[in-house]
Amino acid sequence: MEKKADIKWDENLSIGVDWIDNQHKRLLNRMNKLINAIIQKKSITEVGSIIRFLENYAEGHFSTESKYMLESSYPENDKHLKQHIKFIEKINNIRDEFRHAGASKELAVKIARETWDWYKYHISTADKALGEFLKERKISDKYGSIIEWTDDLYESLDAFIMFESDDRRLSSINDMRKTIDKIESHLTSNK
Repeated sequence: MEKKADIKWDENLSIGVDWIDNQHKRLLNRMNKLINAIIQKKSITEVGSIIRFLENYAEGHFSTESKYMLESSYPENDKHLKQHIKFIEKINNIRDEFRHAGASKELAVKIARETWDWYKYHISTADKALGEFLKERKISDKYGSIIEWTDDLYESLDAFIMFESDDRRLSSINDMRKTIDKIESHLTSNK
């Protein structure tokens, strides 16, 4: 039987803002994928791809939260952003450790412990406060869907890289085109 780590979403982490909760769930899913890729000794390409995704996704998600905080004059903006910077530093350290020493059980444990601890703490404190602030002001999603679609785009790109068959790669390209069309339509309809 294949070893597998599975850190579960806990509804206590929900902040009550759907697009943020959905992004948090996707981030948790990718953290699990990274831990499992290392435990299962997946290829360097696959592990590296997941780390790249985490870097990009975290930056995209944090950028979206930052836009809402700035637009709504969120009073805890600076404090919140400092926590985001800490997470990006953690991911950068994981990337550097992976590049230097490769995948190991110790790295998987470190990722699980450090990212999960940060994730739980950040969501249960900073993001819950932000969620309450956004709900009180009835601020709705303008950017969150784009981050989710960007995630879909990264998954299709990862699939393209991993697949060896031309048919499966063409399918990935078609998925990317559909996602890009959604993003373009969303951006043009919000002008």
